[in-house]
Amino acid sequence: MKASMQRINVLSIHRTSAEDRAKIEAVDPAIQLTDAGGWYDGEIRETWPPFTSARHPHPGRPLPPGFTELGGAGDLDRFLPDSDFVVICCQWTAETTRLFDKDRFAAMKAGGVLINVARGEIVDEEALADALQRDHLRGAALDVYVGEFEHTPMARLWSDPKVLITPHISAASDQDRHGAINLFCANLRAYLDGGPLRNVIDWERGY
Repeated sequence: MKASMQRINVLSIHRTSAEDRAKIEAVDPAIQLTDAGGWYDGEIRETWPPFTSARHPHPGRPLPPGFTELGGAGDLDRFLPDSDFVVICCQWTAETTRLFDKDRFAAMKAGGVLINVARGEIVDEEALADALQRDHLRGAALDVYVGEFEHTPMARLWSDPKVLITPHISAASDQDRHGAINLFCANLRAYLDGGPLRNVIDWERGY
């Protein structure tokens, strides 16, 4: 496979630093990297493999730094009443569509703040606007909203001074992307060599 490839085109939809560019290009001399600067809007949710698909809490193992407890999906409702900030960063699937509805907002701690860096469709936006209007929630920070590639945000949220809406830029950071570049380079090398890949999408689970 490698011998037949005169050129390997790699498209980055995130801004790529000089250091990361060098790592990617060092995988193979045939690589031609194009940096789309983070403004590529052709994302297809069904085929987007997350870098965290193989990360699951293991009972009995030490907790990661900064954590006092880890739980699964079944623990969500138990955590909500005690959480000052609730951050949504799960995958958007049939199971998570409107995962945060009026009942979940009612279960959240009074004065809590919702942060969504995942997908807008995970939140029932009318229910969120209602929770903010009655002052049950102190605020919301939304990097995404329902139908963000099709229309402007819901007027009730856009006009609410307690809501911060950002243009889908939560992935940008001055910190390392949790090893994403290293993982990509390892997978690219494995692909070129015909080897197994890590963090491959599970089509049954949807991520």
